[in-house]
Amino acid sequence: MNDPSKFGHHVAETVGAGPSDEQIAAQRERLRRYVSSAKPSASRLKRWHFGLGLMVGATAAAAVVWFGLPLSSTQLRYRVGSATAAPNTTAAWHTAPTEELPIRFEDGTQLVAEASSRVALSYVSRAMVRVRVEQGSVRAHVTPHGPTTWDFLAGPYTVRVVGTVLRVAYERQELTVHVTEGSVRVTGPGQPTPGRTISQGEPVHFAPPSPVVEAVVEPHNNPKPSRAELRHAAVPQTPAWQVLAAQARYAEAWALARREGITALAKGAPPEELETLADLARIAGAAREARWVLKALSQRFPNHAAAKLVPFMLGRLAQEVDHDDASAAREFERYLTAEPQGALAEEALGRWLVALTHQGDAALAHTLAQRYLARYPQGVYIKVAKEVVERP
Repeated sequence: MNDPSKFGHHVAETVGAGPSDEQIAAQRERLRRYVSSAKPSASRLKRWHFGLGLMVGATAAAAVVWFGLPLSSTQLRYRVGSATAAPNTTAAWHTAPTEELPIRFEDGTQLVAEASSRVALSYVSRAMVRVRVEQGSVRAHVTPHGPTTWDFLAGPYTVRVVGTVLRVAYERQELTVHVTEGSVRVTGPGQPTPGRTISQGEPVHFAPPSPVVEAVVEPHNNPKPSRAELRHAAVPQTPAWQVLAAQARYAEAWALARREGITALAKGAPPEELETLADLARIAGAAREARWVLKALSQRFPNHAAAKLVPFMLGRLAQEVDHDDASAAREFERYLTAEPQGALAEEALGRWLVALTHQGDAALAHTLAQRYLARYPQGVYIKVAKEVVERP
């Protein structure tokens, strides 16, 4: 069977509605034998891409081909149902009320987006995968002791996994984590530094702290309010964007802040609010506005503690929004040069290491990995560092 198109048809017929693990193994072997005897030209290779917000439309035969070919040490592939995504691509899904969506990674990790859920893969690589749960629930069985660090992001919370079986749910700004095997670390509002460790057991619930509201008690001898005063009092007041941000209502907070005017806020807001505003812009994917606010923070309050975090925040912005590993690496290095013992030193070093592995800077990545292992032997990026050090 020397015609690649005939081979593809044969694989598709064999797969049918979806291949089993045994079928995949057999098809891999047939594919290996075929490509060793007749390699297709580069012009015949079809390049697949699907980005954030798009559903996968590849066939099961394509999944077999992709899962059968070798990858570089920085690439990670996954399959959605019977279709396969190109390595390291991001995606988002909104599941139907009566359907679940299985997502299977080649390292054996399996995710299931439950019904009526909005889930996104916001970052995918061999070193790290970030799963954003915008609404609903995700079940996960993460392969233990692998090279990949797994983060589940839900509102202001991050659930970091090493190797475990868990369910992450996010509804009405409340996070629920249920670990049935292994353990996770949760960071976010009200959680201790460097986070709260959750082991297997009953579900644990997290909710952002409610803003403090001062009640004004009127004296009993006050005169009865007029009708005009009653009408005015009945008009609901829109909370300030700062209050919405504290309640993890980020989209609403960002929309309200934009109505107030980002330029005016950048010129007049105190440093703590500028830090929050920059985070809101990052979460909204507004990289230009985030950099504008961070520049104002640095220029207006150069000696404030929040200004010292600006390089780290710029690095995170480049890494998560722009997917620019070169810029991210420069900013994390700048932060560590200025704040080698800073509150975010471990996170900056780990993120810098991840950026270098994506860039392919093996020498510097090896040096940083050794530094990370020496300083943070129990750190959250320990698997990434060990993989880099042990790499031949």
